[in-house]
Amino acid sequence: MMRGLMSLAAAALAIFALPAAAQEQQFAELGTCGEISDCRIGYRTYGTLNEARDNAVLVPAWYGGSTEQMGFMATAPFLDPERYFIILVDPIGNGVSISPSNSPSQSMGEFPELTIGDMVESEYRLVTEHLGLESLHAVTGISMGGMQTFEWAARYLDFADRFVPIIGSPRLPAYDIVRWDTANAIRAWERACRCPEARAIEAGFGITTRPIGVANDAVARAEAFDFIETRAAQDDFDEGESWDLQRQGEAMIDLDISRHFGGDMALAARELGRQVDMMIVVSREDRIVSPEPAMDFARLAGFPVLVTDEGCGHGDFNCNPDVWTVAAGAFLADDD
Repeated sequence: MMRGLMSLAAAALAIFALPAAAQEQQFAELGTCGEISDCRIGYRTYGTLNEARDNAVLVPAWYGGSTEQMGFMATAPFLDPERYFIILVDPIGNGVSISPSNSPSQSMGEFPELTIGDMVESEYRLVTEHLGLESLHAVTGISMGGMQTFEWAARYLDFADRFVPIIGSPRLPAYDIVRWDTANAIRAWERACRCPEARAIEAGFGITTRPIGVANDAVARAEAFDFIETRAAQDDFDEGESWDLQRQGEAMIDLDISRHFGGDMALAARELGRQVDMMIVVSREDRIVSPEPAMDFARLAGFPVLVTDEGCGHGDFNCNPDVWTVAAGAFLADDD
């Protein structure tokens, strides 16, 4: 599943006009982050912080993603580095920031269970303690980055002027929870058996989350069984990556921004609708992050919502980036 999302990112790099050149990988040493020791957070920056220090935009990475893949987001008409100081962040658990795969003291299964709140708290500390900022112009992100954007809005609603979650969710519905928990169960089986049977199940399960048209275009009917057998025969299992993805998957399952409002999602929507400026972007045919919770939240809060329908499901963001980059970029640039 991570390979599929990373391939979407690679395609986006090719589609966006003149993506920004990759900037130097940087790190912030935060000591401890809750139960997580050696809390090291990776990030890259594009553009320049203005004299008023009010043009910073935070962009956390998606599930399994890293800032090395995200330069395309620092591109007009979405985020223009000539206008904004863009901070791309490697969330905890992505293999760059502190993660099960690289922790010197809490490696693999010893790494504490992770929440989206843990990611956002570390990002807040990166911004305030390490970069010395007192506010942000905006927070935005794709997929799990969109989930972090929702959590940012609920947790630090006065810290940023604008929020744009893209194909994210304020709380996963049952379909998504079962899907991510099943993916984690397959990973646990694969770690235990190191067997082609587990890789075959992972391959078949992964393709069922794609839109039907995309899945059929990717794998011809006559080659369906060969696809599974070929993936099963690939000896590319990485235990560290498996644990990284499991902890990030658990974090998404745990997400529920209504916790900040007594468990009442309607109240959360009303309060955020009253206090923050947010634009929500979803994909109509998304089978990885169901669009309904974000759409319901937008309706209750009175936020503008853009529903894409490009036939690529969770990959709509790169199949036709003009559909959302122009609208979301205009929303971010509107200072009224």
